Amino acid sequence: MEYEEIEEILKKHTFLNIIESKHGEHVEVSEDAVRKYFEYFDIYKSDWMVHEYRRSRNQMSTRGAWLSKKNAKTIDIAGDILTAKSAFKFSEDKGDEIELLRKIFERLYHTLGNCIPWCEGANLGGRPYNKGGSPDYFTRKLKECKNIFDDTDQTKYKGYDIVSYRIKNDKYLGRGVRKYTCLYYWIKNEWKDKGKVWKNFVNENYLIDMVDMDDENYEPISFIVGQSDGNLANKTDDVIKSTLIQSIKLVIKRGYRIENHIKEPFLENDDNYKKLQKIFSELEI
Repeated sequence: MEYEEIEEILKKHTFLNIIESKHGEHVEVSEDAVRKYFEYFDIYKSDWMVHEYRRSRNQMSTRGAWLSKKNAKTIDIAGDILTAKSAFKFSEDKGDEIELLRKIFERLYHTLGNCIPWCEGANLGGRPYNKGGSPDYFTRKLKECKNIFDDTDQTKYKGYDIVSYRIKNDKYLGRGVRKYTCLYYWIKNEWKDKGKVWKNFVNENYLIDMVDMDDENYEPISFIVGQSDGNLANKTDDVIKSTLIQSIKLVIKRGYRIENHIKEPFLENDDNYKKLQKIFSELEI
């Protein structure tokens, strides 16, 4: 299959449209992305408001749009990418089949299913390894969130008071603030203190396909298919291929869920399942 054929398949579905960055900002914090978070993620419908693009956001000195809570001072919501292209660095020069799969993932990279509302100051990123790609993928980020939901030890998140002070006094979350502490502040104040647990976070963020639904703890699945996480260095071509296909399917599934407000598992042979299977069949994955 030629890439041009794949583009024609993807263009048929609005949830696979590429999110626009009109001012050179990161796509996940663009006004287009933030308005989608507001529209599709129910938790932001009533108490939050959209702020249009600015050269400096409210709590970060970088450009973009954001969501802030009405009548309350708390950490703002911008956005993040669930799985970065850098995680597949080691899939380059692995033959035509893997190269085509990598191109499909890169085409889906800035679509709805790979973007998530995320608190300011907590972009976990992941510096690329010299070989093998970066740890900037969904499993690592979801595990960090789950750890905070499961753990009551605040002492490991140093600088919590600094984060709280800067938010209350309308200062940037910048130098000297640890990203994991910002993540902790968000989950503690906007989720745990409101009686919400890890499963609520998974459901509200349409992450159902990225966790093991057969495990009562909703453990995040592995980024690398059939193996523990790390990077793709020294992995076989079959593992790299399977991991690319999994990531492509996860982005498509989640984008479909978000656009259609589906927070329940897909049942085999129901209409939603069949529609997704048709897309995968057309893409030959």
